[in-house]
Amino acid sequence: MKTVKKFYNGQPVETIRFFTVLNTHYADVETVGLEPKRKVVKLDDLTDEPNFVVTEDKVDLPKATTVKFTKGKQSDTFVMGSDEYNKFVKDNQLQPMFIERALDGKIKQYKGYHIEYTKD
Repeated sequence: MKTVKKFYNGQPVETIRFFTVLNTHYADVETVGLEPKRKVVKLDDLTDEPNFVVTEDKVDLPKATTVKFTKGKQSDTFVMGSDEYNKFVKDNQLQPMFIERALDGKIKQYKGYHIEYTKD
């Protein structure tokens, strides 16, 4: 997987993946150096130049990160990004782009699944 080099808080990072939760864009990043660390940051906080420093150190994800897949009478609920969620997506040959479109309300169903965020 090819990563994109950016900067976060003045530190070089490599982006691992991009995702959207409740219309806010995030990136999974890994710091570059001797002790690589992974963290989730808002996409707006990443820069192309190292001279821009973001003061916020922690990003709080919205609480509604559980997703419900309903097909007929069967219903499955997962924490987005969990191993169970990723297995379900892979086993059912679902594409993240179309799942996001269903969650954003741009499409009503995807491969017969009604997909929605659930409240904790």
